[in-house]
Amino acid sequence: KTKELLERYNVSTNIHVVPTGLRLEQFTKAHEDPEKTKRIRQAAGVQDGEKLIVYVGRIAQEKALDLVLDAFALCASQQVPVRLMVVGDGPDRQSLAQRNIPNVHFVGPIPSEQVADYYRASDAFVSASLSETQGMTFIEALASGLPLFARKDDVLKDLLLEGKSGWYFQDASDLAEQLTHFTSVDPHTLQTMRQKCVALVQPLSSEVFYQRVMEVYQHAQMQYQTMRKIKDVVTKGDLVQLLIADLKNKNEEQVLVSIDTYATLGLRKADRVSEELLTQLRHNQVAVQAYQKCISRISIKDRTEAEMRQFLAQKTECSQEQIEQIITKLKASGYIDDTRYCEEAISSMKMALRGKNRIKYDLLRKGIDESMIEDQLAQGQDDSLSMCQELARKYAKSIHGVSVRKKKDKLLHKLVQQGYSTSISKEAIETLDLKVDHELEVANLRKCAESAKKRYERKYEGTQLRNTVYRYCAAQGYTHEDIYVVLDEMEWR
Repeated sequence: KTKELLERYNVSTNIHVVPTGLRLEQFTKAHEDPEKTKRIRQAAGVQDGEKLIVYVGRIAQEKALDLVLDAFALCASQQVPVRLMVVGDGPDRQSLAQRNIPNVHFVGPIPSEQVADYYRASDAFVSASLSETQGMTFIEALASGLPLFARKDDVLKDLLLEGKSGWYFQDASDLAEQLTHFTSVDPHTLQTMRQKCVALVQPLSSEVFYQRVMEVYQHAQMQYQTMRKIKDVVTKGDLVQLLIADLKNKNEEQVLVSIDTYATLGLRKADRVSEELLTQLRHNQVAVQAYQKCISRISIKDRTEAEMRQFLAQKTECSQEQIEQIITKLKASGYIDDTRYCEEAISSMKMALRGKNRIKYDLLRKGIDESMIEDQLAQGQDDSLSMCQELARKYAKSIHGVSVRKKKDKLLHKLVQQGYSTSISKEAIETLDLKVDHELEVANLRKCAESAKKRYERKYEGTQLRNTVYRYCAAQGYTHEDIYVVLDEMEWR
């Protein structure tokens, strides 16, 4: 929690998380004094068969102790055999004690060396606080072998394992139910839980704390020995070029960073740079250079998000995380916008007389979402037929010397290829004025027959040649009647 808070304050120095270590042995059962335990439980009013739950800590609003008292008031009304012992002092102690809940006992402040005795005299520990940064009392309670009752919080993620080292609750009613359940837990299960509680806090011993602090110190030593210095700073638009000198080997290195990174890290000329920070800057430089490449690429031609993702994955050394960061930045800056791209591409392709199917196909290949394409195509008046007619007239002018049927077949193929449906394409073709083509039908057929005769007369002759020419002309879309007339006009050996 503290590390994340410091990072939100833009603290850029290295942060190591080292939980405070405790002298765990002082909380063990081996140090228990049975007479002290008996006196503490008697003072709390514990009767035979009752469980004693302890709270240790400051008695203030942020600890949410009123929620715990509400739960014990419910238990009292339901005659659940549990009692609460509140150890500590604070601004809310008097007002909470005045509630006079029959199964709640306020001990008040005690010397720190006696706290372990109160843990050992108890059967479990409870706290509703969500304001802890480490939760020392939770750790002390676990070291004493006490299961925990607590609300979910990050500090308890590795300490309170549901049903193994305690139970979570949300409100007073929920806690009352958990306490009722606790009174019925059999001794063998309870003993297993106590052992688990003690085992969970072993990594938080003072010995482990010492080792981890020494590791941080050794890390700081290593950083100092490999320290470098920012020799020069050159600003280039929204980029900053750092000249970093190795103080030991007299080597120099240029590293490019974004102006945001430069400001966030608080870098300045003459600052010292650790090996760890230099490695981070080199890593960031990959993303900075990749971002600049993206800008250059987009400045030449507009691109979709999918195209830029593919470019970054194939043409740069960026990690997946860096790719996501670059894409987010490009979108935030307006360099890539699939909605805008889709709208402009559709408009452009319509001007080029492309049909809906072709438009959709081309945009899907660019990685545009299908629903976005459909939405954009659905906007405005559907002018597919008029566009198809215009394109059909354009194509018709370029098709010569073929039968009318063949011309229609070619037009249909071209129109469908440009994304128009078969039905719209046929409707557009039927509106064409092909009068001239009909008038030239026989003339084109004669040319077709003569060409076929020349092609096949080296291989065939007589009736076989005539039949081959006939089949060829028929395949070109000419009618049987016209073919017979033209073939009768021709000379055959």
